[in-house]
Amino acid sequence: MPDPKTVQSVSLRLARLEELVVAPEPDPLSGQFEERSGVERILDAARANFNRRLAAIEAQLVLDEQPSPEERRKIDDALKALWRYQEGRLGEQLVTIRRDGFRALAKGCIFLLICMAISAIAGNATILPDLVQSLVSEGFIIAGWVALWLPMELLLYEWWPVSRDRKLYRMIAEMKYSIEAPRPA
Repeated sequence: MPDPKTVQSVSLRLARLEELVVAPEPDPLSGQFEERSGVERILDAARANFNRRLAAIEAQLVLDEQPSPEERRKIDDALKALWRYQEGRLGEQLVTIRRDGFRALAKGCIFLLICMAISAIAGNATILPDLVQSLVSEGFIIAGWVALWLPMELLLYEWWPVSRDRKLYRMIAEMKYSIEAPRPA
């Protein structure tokens, strides 16, 4: 049993159990403004309170219509199928981020070397005044290092949200949920 501090509890009101995986149609005339599925709402809540120690997600679903056992089984299967789909999609996205990061790093390093060479040439140019010589030399070094900004961002930070979402979708596939009837007003 996970520590209660590592469990994200989410409470959702849904008209039908299908709204857990399928986004409802917004209908402002009847007061229905929500256009996210229950899974998307659970993800948003979990992302807002995410920490590395998060181990499980629990959902309390308040449904207007009580589902049959067959409907519950279908939803359980749909959650697992959604996880398999997202696992593949987000895995491909991680591979793409890493590939793009390494390609950008190679280009950035080449650009940095070229900038350093131009900086060295400009630093030794006797035909330029000292101030111009210094500005050109330092400017090319700065430009070379700035070219490494994107590769570093991709390789160090860009993959974090994708990795987090993979973990959250896995938790949603294993999520325990309870179904309650709405309380009378």
